[in-house]
Amino acid sequence: MAKEKLKMLSKGIKWCIEQKVDIINISFGFGKDYDELRNVIKIALDNNITITAASGNTLGLTVEYPAKYEGVLSISSLNEKLKIDPISAKGKIDFSAPGVNIKTTDIHGGYTKVKGTSFLQLRFATGAIGCLYSKKNTNLKRMFIKHSRKKYS
Repeated sequence: MAKEKLKMLSKGIKWCIEQKVDIINISFGFGKDYDELRNVIKIALDNNITITAASGNTLGLTVEYPAKYEGVLSISSLNEKLKIDPISAKGKIDFSAPGVNIKTTDIHGGYTKVKGTSFLQLRFATGAIGCLYSKKNTNLKRMFIKHSRKKYS
């Protein structure tokens, strides 16, 4: 299952590179480092694509891949008291956003509450970065990329 998921993710990232997207949001991870994933992530970063990834629901253990890679922005989950949620990974965390008991729509047209590192906090962070980029401020984008590269390379 992991190998199939890995192939689909790699194919999706390659498509994003071809489309010249600004941001890739990856809401799941792997407990293991895969050469194929590391290589395609590096190509995306070399093409100035910002990548956000869920840190992982590892109960305080290590961050999962691809969030663990240098240059990828790792997003963890905050609880209602704005503290790191105990299910979130620990280690390389770049940003955190609310991720516990978040009300969202469900597949039946109603509402439900969710928690974890791959739900709304990842979308909050990616959306915030997208808003910064949408201002057509290329200097801001270059500065953000340069800062994240310097910090994580």
